[in-house]
Amino acid sequence: MKLYLVLLFTLCSGGLAFSAEVDASEEVKPEEPSILERIIGDDGLVNTNTHDLSLAPVVGSTPTTGLILGGGIFLTPKEEKDYEINTVLVFSLEGFYFINFQYDNWITPRVAWGIETSTTNFIDAFYGEGNETEVDDKVEISQNKVTALPKVTYEWSDELSTSVFFDVRSRQELGARRAEDENEDFDSDLRFFEDETTTGIGISGSYDLRDNPKDPRTGEFYELSATTLPAAMSTLDESEDSLLIQGEFRIFRPVLEKSVLAFRIIGGHAWGDPSYVFRFSLGGRNTLRGYHANRFRGNKFYLLQYELRFPIWKYISGIGFLEYGDIADTALDDPKTAGGGGLRIGLPPSGAVKMRFDFGIGEDQTGLFVSFGQVF
Repeated sequence: MKLYLVLLFTLCSGGLAFSAEVDASEEVKPEEPSILERIIGDDGLVNTNTHDLSLAPVVGSTPTTGLILGGGIFLTPKEEKDYEINTVLVFSLEGFYFINFQYDNWITPRVAWGIETSTTNFIDAFYGEGNETEVDDKVEISQNKVTALPKVTYEWSDELSTSVFFDVRSRQELGARRAEDENEDFDSDLRFFEDETTTGIGISGSYDLRDNPKDPRTGEFYELSATTLPAAMSTLDESEDSLLIQGEFRIFRPVLEKSVLAFRIIGGHAWGDPSYVFRFSLGGRNTLRGYHANRFRGNKFYLLQYELRFPIWKYISGIGFLEYGDIADTALDDPKTAGGGGLRIGLPPSGAVKMRFDFGIGEDQTGLFVSFGQVF
């Protein structure tokens, strides 16, 4: 989806002070404030003593959805191991919307829990399965989609952690139309996939040696995850048990004084027959930038990503990227290449949250992608 940013504005609220009266004759242990009390005080302002508040409104347009409005709200901790809240809302005057909410918090110094959930009715582009799909194969599918990913993480050390999670994905198909008929209404009788709600149960382990997880300059990151999809936890009439394994490795090295060379290799394999919402895909704002989202699909894939990140001015930096990978149900024998460049704009007050603009070029598609945070 092409999204053109024409407005960027950041607002940071003022600080908040607390006071308490204690009887000096006896020792009183203060009560732990609730999350809501820690976020918003008596004066109704966000506590910016411990957190940074950043807002990034966005205005844009696409041919199929018309004018788009929205933005992101990010409440990020100034110190590690504190709560973090991120919300992104995008909607169009044609009635399309996308909402994403993410919350993470530490229960103890070693245990954290969080949830990421989203809902959308934006058009889903489907080109077919495998690595040989063509641009003209595109079908636009009207849908309602909801996802939820609750997880609990245990930190064995500062570098090593393990997470267990549920991965819930629900999708309702409302109709479809061919790409050449984009000005026509969706045909409710033209359907490609069965409505479903499917839940996966997973475990992941990571080993993190990065100096800064949000914007690293040096270090490595390793992660391996396994997700089981029991047939009994799907609403599909015909479903079978499936297993997804995915692993990745990232490395970051400072070069040219203030620049960073970043590399990621990621891959996955599925056993069984995962449903539509759980099959791997390449294309879009995070993988094979230059191809549109959901362009290539399959039950196994690999992807190599290279980025050169360099400063431009204050909170503004640039990147050049090159990506190479393949996806299929059978042999991985037709790799794709995409490349391009982009900008990163750090949102005040700290610049820790970044707005991302990438323009990618594939072999037969191009894409302009707007999002938040680094790709990896």
